[in-house]
Parts: sequence; C-alpha cells; structure tokens
Amino acid sequence: MKKLFALLMFVLSGCASIAHGPRENVFLDSNPTNATVLITGKKNAINAVTPATVSLKRNSSYTVQFSKEGYLPVTHQISQSMDGWTLGNFLFGGIIGIGVDAITGSMWQLSPSQIIANLSKEEPPQQTAAAQKQ
Repeated sequence: MKKLFALLMFVLSGCASIAHGPRENVFLDSNPTNATVLITGKKNAINAVTPATVSLKRNSSYTVQFSKEGYLPVTHQISQSMDGWTLGNFLFGGIIGIGVDAITGSMWQLSPSQIIANLSKEEPPQQTAAAQKQ
C-alpha cells in the first residue's frame, strides 16, 4: 500500500515541483552593508536589511530597491524564466506534471539569484555663484 501511495505521489507531481518547489532563495547584499531593501512583486512587498537571504515565490518577477541614508537608491529587477526541470514532465509527469508545476509556480526560476548593490554617496547640493558671494 505504501509503495502504491509513493508511486501515485510521484506520478501526480511535476518534475520541477519535486526538484525544488515553488520558492527560491535569493541572496541580497550591498556595499556598504545595512542598506534597507524593499522587494515588490505581483501581490506583496518584503522588507529586509542587507545582507539577507529572502525566499521568493517563483511565479512572479520582482523589483528590488536598495536604500541607505546618505546614498543614492539603487534598483534591480529579478525576472522569471522557464525552469529546465519542467521539460522532465514530457518524459515522466505528462500533462498532470505540467499542470502541477504551473499551478504551484515551480515551473519558473528566478534570475539573478544573487544581487550585490553598490551604493554611491549622495552629493551635497551645489551652491549657486550668487549664494557663494554672500
């Protein structure tokens, strides 16, 4: 009975779902460290402080904004593309496997999986020539 259950679970699962699941860890860091990070996706926003590893759903692309007082903000994109494990469904999982991977979001991979933002110091405002003479 246990063997039949295990076989059914394997057949009814998608290859990408088995290989890595619906979430992916993304490492975020900055130079200098301790920058605030705002990650926005389709449905939610996540806050972190660098360095950090965040677990993101694979079924969305994200905008990642790094900010720190005295520095200019830096924005990066995390995009999604088809994961190679999804192709295994053509050999093993069939249409059910493709459906499982699509529903769970496991059919996608995020890129890049690591972002290191180099923050530039904010320049003080320039004084006009008239203000300098006073």
